[in-house]
Order: sequence, then structure tokens, then C-alpha cells
Amino acid sequence: MNGISFPENAPSPRMAAVIALGVGLWLGWWTYDRLAANMAPFAVDFTYPWRAAGHLAAGRSPYQNMPPAPYAQGGPFLYPLPAAILTLPVAHFSAAVAGALFFGVSSALFAYGVVRSAYWKLLMMLSPAFVLSYYNVQWAPITLASALIPGLGWIG
Repeated sequence: MNGISFPENAPSPRMAAVIALGVGLWLGWWTYDRLAANMAPFAVDFTYPWRAAGHLAAGRSPYQNMPPAPYAQGGPFLYPLPAAILTLPVAHFSAAVAGALFFGVSSALFAYGVVRSAYWKLLMMLSPAFVLSYYNVQWAPITLASALIPGLGWIG
């Protein structure tokens, strides 16, 4: 076949971890910078589980205490409860910090999952789907990381 072939040179586990850490820090900072510049108390799509986690931390049901509101400024919690539970560690941070931590860690885990087998696979992070996930602070990177790293399968 006359297709494009990529070398399959895999980095060492340590180098994969260093790359993943760099990606996570870089994208976490970018996410924080963008969310903080908006001067609004929301983190785009991540707002819903973040606010639900705040209700859980206060001992309230997010399903009963999140009334309809404009997009990302509130609204009912329509996700499964594990989404709010997974978000509990960042519930007490501001929306910008919580969104940045979530996306940075998610991106680092995703980067580690893809770079373990070959460097070139990091190009996936330049795809329109990944860029849209970054822009909207979505769950796609952590979901993909849970598929790529067996120990994270419970997240999926």
C-alpha cells in the first residue's frame, strides 16, 4: 500500500511521563488563562459537574438544587451522579481554577496514554475534536485516557 507510514519509536516510560506532565501543565495554564479572562463564574461545559459537586459537598442533591438558567451559568444537572463525584476534589475552587485543573489533568493522562506507543500520536491533540474539547472544557480527554490506560477504566 502507498500510504503514509510513521515510525513507531516509543519513548521510555519516564519520557512519556515528562511529556504528559508538560502537556498537562501547558493546557491547564492555557485553560485557566482563557477562563479567568472571561471574568465570569463559569467553566463552559465543565460548569455543570463543578456546580453539582459544590451541592454534593454542601450535602444537597444537585438534581433538586440546580434550576434552569442560561447556558453554563446554571441549569439542571443532567449527568450521572459519578460525574459530580469525580469533580468533588475541585468543587471548592473557582470555576477557572477547577476547569483548568480538570482539563490539565485530563489532557496529561490522555497525552500519556497516546505517547506511550509513539511520539507522533500526540498529533491527535491538534485535531479539531481535541481543540473543541479544550475550548469547551469537555470530558473527551479523560474519557479517552480511561480507554487507553487500563487503571483508569473505571472513569469511563
